[in-house]
Amino acid sequence: MWGHMLYCCSTTEEESDYWSAVHPLGFSQRGVGYEVIVMAIEGTLLFLLLSWLDSGSLPISEAYDPDKHKANESLDRDVMAEKDTVRNIVSKKMFSKAALTVEDLHKKFATVHAVKGLSFTVLSKECFGFLGSNGAGKTTAFQMLAALIPASRGEAYMRRCILSWEARKWQSKVGYCPQYGGLLETLTAREYLRLFASLRGVSTHKIDQLVESVFNLMGLDGIADNRGGNKRKLSMAVAIIGLPRLVLLDEPTAGVDVVARRRMLSGLKVVMDYSDMSVVLTSQK
Repeated sequence: MWGHMLYCCSTTEEESDYWSAVHPLGFSQRGVGYEVIVMAIEGTLLFLLLSWLDSGSLPISEAYDPDKHKANESLDRDVMAEKDTVRNIVSKKMFSKAALTVEDLHKKFATVHAVKGLSFTVLSKECFGFLGSNGAGKTTAFQMLAALIPASRGEAYMRRCILSWEARKWQSKVGYCPQYGGLLETLTAREYLRLFASLRGVSTHKIDQLVESVFNLMGLDGIADNRGGNKRKLSMAVAIIGLPRLVLLDEPTAGVDVVARRRMLSGLKVVMDYSDMSVVLTSQK
């Protein structure tokens, strides 16, 4: 045993002049440089392929989409006509004729297909309604249209703005009233509206006048304690302040009494008559 070890050691010492360090990422027989390059190229190509397939631009992916065929089977004539209108607008890029154009919008979560092929147009000064029960995908659709979550497939267009390309610019043109929350509880209604008027780019000398006008339209009192109906009034007021091009109202009058509801909707109509604002709202009724 010792003899073999001595022979090994002496042989190693004699041949030590021929040894050289091998870099692990080298391109020699003992390196893995070629393997790393192949993995990088393969990963890049697979990522590009996956992005292309997921974009929905591949005709084959649409032709063999079972959800799409199931949805088309149950569509009525009005919905099909609206889809044809959207396709015509998109193909001719006539986005200036509509305040909002939504084309084949989808949202898939892990096990739920929340929004399936949503297509519609909203004209200037038009009030467009989503009607559906809880879990129908109304809030998810609004979150996509407010650029809060990305769409799995599809696109939305406004004049000189595309949702997936320019999310920040898109948000600057949209007012959003969420179904729940979205308010800073530490601010009074007046402070909150002043803050959002400033963020919307309203001139400093016009903010107070604008806030008072919105207060009167929405029926907000001077205290605005942010409880119950006042919270919904404030959420709608925040959405319309600054007169954005598009306003998304997710069940804006939920939990509000009949008198206050009538005043809120009347105030909204006044704003729409005064401006070019378009409104999309949801309701269960």
